[in-house]
Amino acid sequence: MLELDDCIRYVELVKENLDSLWFSDEIEKISEYYKTPKNTRVLGDMEDYANPLAFLLYQAEKSINVSRLNSQIGPSFELIKATILGTYLDILIKNNVHGVKEKINDIVKANKDEFEKIVFELDVAQSLVKLNHKVEFIPTRSGESKKTPDILADGKVEFECKKKDKLTKRDKQNYEHWEFLARKLTDMMNDFKKFYFVYLFFKNDPSSKSLKILLRIIRKTIQRNQEGSFDIEGVEIKISKICDYGQNFDLGIHGRTMPEIQKQIKPELFEKFIKTRISFPELLNYEKIQPDFDVIRHRLTHHSQDGKVAIGEVMKFVFKISEIPDRIKSVINSLEHAKNQLSGVRPGIICVNLTHISGKMIEVDFVALRNQIDKVLKNNSTISAVVLSSEYHFKENNSNRFLHKAIVIQNSSPKHEIPKEFQI
Repeated sequence: MLELDDCIRYVELVKENLDSLWFSDEIEKISEYYKTPKNTRVLGDMEDYANPLAFLLYQAEKSINVSRLNSQIGPSFELIKATILGTYLDILIKNNVHGVKEKINDIVKANKDEFEKIVFELDVAQSLVKLNHKVEFIPTRSGESKKTPDILADGKVEFECKKKDKLTKRDKQNYEHWEFLARKLTDMMNDFKKFYFVYLFFKNDPSSKSLKILLRIIRKTIQRNQEGSFDIEGVEIKISKICDYGQNFDLGIHGRTMPEIQKQIKPELFEKFIKTRISFPELLNYEKIQPDFDVIRHRLTHHSQDGKVAIGEVMKFVFKISEIPDRIKSVINSLEHAKNQLSGVRPGIICVNLTHISGKMIEVDFVALRNQIDKVLKNNSTISAVVLSSEYHFKENNSNRFLHKAIVIQNSSPKHEIPKEFQI
């Protein structure tokens, strides 16, 4: 487990490998952004305005300063990400990996999408180094016809890296519909002073017309103070009452001030409470039902006399669509594109990072993805194996944690076999 001092050391290591003048200029730009009134309108969104590496380090340093002042507050996700980047660079630099300096230059110039992809390349390279492989980065030759994978290991196995982090047009449209629905449901419950758990399982993509029909049905159900489970317009609806206006429920925690209370507030606390109030507690089991959209909205009531903290006006929305073919298709398209970077004269492995889409996938989606990958491998002997990986950031025992999972899918009939002694 990394301590704060380790985090500081690795963040400093990243900064040591950057041009100090460039870094100070970028930090000044970020500070200017926060000082600018209505900065989003004037300067654009921070993600588009700031350099992604500089912004990550800016956030990491803020987290370090907060942790120094309050020893009970653990590192933020941004500090963990910056620390992990530092560990990657530490391993690669100490092992004199060819091309790592060029990769650092690339990451400095990268936009957000390119930044995430280069970090993934560093991740794959350092994991190979830790398995005692001799690793080198292959420079991309833009405009040349020569095929260039990202990494060459032991001079005999090629690696091409892809990171899936973009929502498709369809995903974005669905998400806009989810947000519209959540806003309308929130207004509706505030109007009626009745607060519900609403679960919607869509068999097809929602349309503006279907959303209006759903809102009418839910409005009638709430207006009549009812609950229910029914199918309308290809949508499975489950609606269950949580509380009425003015009802307060003891959360089982104590606090005299809001900062005291906020330290104890965790999502699990609300989930546990809602589970005791609704008719469909199994729908909070995200191992089985991973939502495409979910939100909890609540009002905390602080009873100052005895320090008890109560909760009121709680509502929760969970929306899920039956299939996510666009995301699966995007992974398959990545494999098709990546195979064109493999030379075909030696074993080729394609690594795909699914971090930004795997959180929305349930077991049936992974089965469908695996079947599609098997079809690709059957028709593409150039690909010796596919490695799917995903990163998970989560809270455990009041601390932020990082977990990395991966699966190797080998081609049963590759043009070039991966050497038996070669570890992935």
